[in-house]
Amino acid sequence: MNKMKNIGIDIGGTSIKGAVIENGTVTARAKRSTDISRGLDSIRDCLFAVIKDLLPLAGTDAGIGIGSAGDIDPYEGKVLYATGNLPGFTGFEIKKDVENKFNRRVFVVNDAAAAFIGEAYFGAAENCKNAVMLTLGTGLGSAASINGKLLTGANFHATRIGHIPLHIGGRECNCGKVGCAEQYVSATGLMRTANELDCRCFNCNGVFKKAADGDKKCREAIEIFISDLCAVVDTVKCVFDPKCIVIGGGLIEIRQYWLNDFLAALPDSDARLIRPAVLGNDAGAIGAAYLLENSEIL
Repeated sequence: MNKMKNIGIDIGGTSIKGAVIENGTVTARAKRSTDISRGLDSIRDCLFAVIKDLLPLAGTDAGIGIGSAGDIDPYEGKVLYATGNLPGFTGFEIKKDVENKFNRRVFVVNDAAAAFIGEAYFGAAENCKNAVMLTLGTGLGSAASINGKLLTGANFHATRIGHIPLHIGGRECNCGKVGCAEQYVSATGLMRTANELDCRCFNCNGVFKKAADGDKKCREAIEIFISDLCAVVDTVKCVFDPKCIVIGGGLIEIRQYWLNDFLAALPDSDARLIRPAVLGNDAGAIGAAYLLENSEIL
């Protein structure tokens, strides 16, 4: 296990977060909000600014591990594909640009994979060699390991659980298909369900709070969300046979509203697999920093 300080970076659609990581522990943080109207220039500028903030705190030998949204080739450190959430990002050679700018060791991986590695080695899935992580945020991110090896696939598209069809002929997805799981099992999906039921809420917190106060439509929206999540968990169990399934992302931060109902809706054998993520927003940075020194687990 690496004991030196490294920098971990998490590139998202609205901000770039970074941290100095020492043996899985965050010792310093930095963050910049991105202006996606400026496209790739804003993302690159914010990435460089976060790294500059952290380098003096990390030391001269520190490398830079980066977890990024999009389909990432971890061997080339290049973005193969990114949605409109990161305009101009497709084709961005992150590893090459950062190495040229800072003359440091750099490793780049998908952000869901980075968060999973953080939880697998320092969090909820510690000591689980066969595990899956579902990240319930704007979309449904996912990653998995079999016998301690992170699954990547021939085209780095493995474990795209959010794009497994859940409802045939269902909602359009930004991937071009219809009925994908992330259009239902995510914060965005929950809000779409709530709006279709005329819940009149501005965000997921509002849906959960109104349901807790007895609003029947909001309660129905949550019940649909839980039912769909149960179906996803069943698929994950059948495909991967994991020892544990980590649930992370923004929705796990408000678990008090729905997690117990979700566990109660699962068969006991499935409920025992579920572990809430424990590293929060630090998971991606911690995992990216770990992979910088341990890329053999890919």
